[in-house]
Amino acid sequence: PPTSPAPVLWRTPTASWSNASPVPFGPLLCVMEEPTTLTCLDAQTGKSYWNYDMFAASWGSPLIADGKVFCGDEDGDVIIFKHGKEMEEIATNSCGNSVYSSPIIANDVLYISNKSTLFAIGVKK
Repeated sequence: PPTSPAPVLWRTPTASWSNASPVPFGPLLCVMEEPTTLTCLDAQTGKSYWNYDMFAASWGSPLIADGKVFCGDEDGDVIIFKHGKEMEEIATNSCGNSVYSSPIIANDVLYISNKSTLFAIGVKK
């Protein structure tokens, strides 16, 4: 027999197009709205906790790791926030040119690529 579609739990009236995937972590969800605004939402209700205008497009998905949110943009910046309901910017780091991809972590190393360089950031052994 046919199944009925799942009901829409919530939607945000401000969200528009973005190439980035929403990233859930615990009760929170980080998503790029348009391509320039990083938003932190309640994953259950869609309530917006904070928004950050990056002033440049971000085409990759944010990364949530080690209690932080990492997000790169086409100006070459990687902005790091504390993961939580309150917006707290920790740092902005320049990678020299456009960061189009998503940062990732593997084997305790943070990988970030820009148009010309792959950065591996970690503790040297």
